[in-house]
Amino acid sequence: MNDIRNLFIHQKRLEKGLSLEELADGICSPSYLSRIEQNKVVPGEEFYNLLETKLGIHYLEDQEEERLNAMLDSYFKLYFAEDPDLPLVAKKINNSADQMKGSRHFIKYLLFTYFFSSFENKEIQNELKKYQDFMKQEEAELYEFSLSLTMDEKRENGLMKVFQRKARGIRLMDQHHYLKAYWYYVKFEDNLNFCF
Repeated sequence: MNDIRNLFIHQKRLEKGLSLEELADGICSPSYLSRIEQNKVVPGEEFYNLLETKLGIHYLEDQEEERLNAMLDSYFKLYFAEDPDLPLVAKKINNSADQMKGSRHFIKYLLFTYFFSSFENKEIQNELKKYQDFMKQEEAELYEFSLSLTMDEKRENGLMKVFQRKARGIRLMDQHHYLKAYWYYVKFEDNLNFCF
């Protein structure tokens, strides 16, 4: 049950100083609203529309959301492929930073900023930790991958780097880049044997 809108509703309610009862009035029961805010339930769109209207929450148009999401997806695809066009996509995303912050893809944007900072920005890392329960599957995988990269710097034997190569190999297999995937698997086996 992951929807970032649940968190936005909770934050906006607190920001406006409304009680659960005040916000829920005429929409749903306070206990149901509490479950929404705790990310224990994902309500139907009609509930979101009513709650967001009452709170004054506005999102970007669907077409704009899709455009931003496509840019973020492109960045991560190029990152894992070690593509030289990566800086161009990163520049486009940075130029859209204000829109990204008001997007439903805010968590993915935070992940981008963390990857873009070469995993050195502790403030973003702490921010991501707060959103962990609201991450979609893909976002959670990217977050875990980023944590493994930061762990690698602390480990002299490089074991985490070995498993990162395997993760890249798996991703390339999913993208049907079999020769590149094979290279990562061979590196994985070689490095694994070296570590032990």
